[in-house]
Amino acid sequence: MGEQAERLLPFSKIENKIGDAALVEKAMPMIESHIDEFLTVKLPQEIPMLAMFVGNKTTDKIKEVFITQLKALFPKVMGTIVGDFKNTLNIKQAVENELARVDMTALLKEKLSGASKNLLWPDCYWGF
Repeated sequence: MGEQAERLLPFSKIENKIGDAALVEKAMPMIESHIDEFLTVKLPQEIPMLAMFVGNKTTDKIKEVFITQLKALFPKVMGTIVGDFKNTLNIKQAVENELARVDMTALLKEKLSGASKNLLWPDCYWGF
C-alpha cells in the first residue's frame, strides 16, 4: 500500500516540473513587482544616501541583473526544497504506519454493519 502511495505522488515528476522554465516565467511578474518595491521604496528607506546616487537607469540595470540571477537560481532552489521534502516525508513509511494503527477488522465491521442495515431482507428472500 505504501508503494502505491509513492506511485500516486511521484516526486521525480514534481522535481522535473519545478525546474521548468515556463513555471519560472509564470512567477516572474510577482518577483519583478517585489524587486521594484525593494529598489524604489525599501532600499531608499533603509539606505537614504544610496538613493541620492542611484537613478532610474541604475535601478533598471540592478533589476535586470537580479531577474537574470533569480531565473537561474529559482529552479535549483525549488529542486533542493522538493528533494529535501521527499527525503523527510517518506510517503511509503507514513502510509504503512497509518495503516498499522488502524484496526481493520473493527473498521470493516463498522462499515459493513451500516451497509447491511440498508438491505431489505424480505425483498432479498422473495427476489425483489
